[in-house]
Amino acid sequence: MNKISIAQALAYIDQPVQEDEAVTFSLDYVKADGNLGRIDKAQKSFKNVPATHPVAKSGNTSFRHNIKKSGNLLLYSHDKRSYREIKIALIVRFNNIPVFHG
Repeated sequence: MNKISIAQALAYIDQPVQEDEAVTFSLDYVKADGNLGRIDKAQKSFKNVPATHPVAKSGNTSFRHNIKKSGNLLLYSHDKRSYREIKIALIVRFNNIPVFHG
């Protein structure tokens, strides 16, 4: 079975645009309660920040989120139309490919 490293997945996620389209992907992850969670269409971008989001209200369009310090990945979920913070260590599938952390 093919697998993808977490480093490869994060490198793909880190591309904001590919061929003039926002990069989107799917993720499966382990929730705090131990169940699996899924985001069918996610993107790492602040392009779609709603006017009610704290980032938009602050007028800070150069928001920075350091994933190395926090260990969390900040994503926009098109499924729920909201932002989600996912622990990188809990990602188990990326674009339906199992992820190995090693």
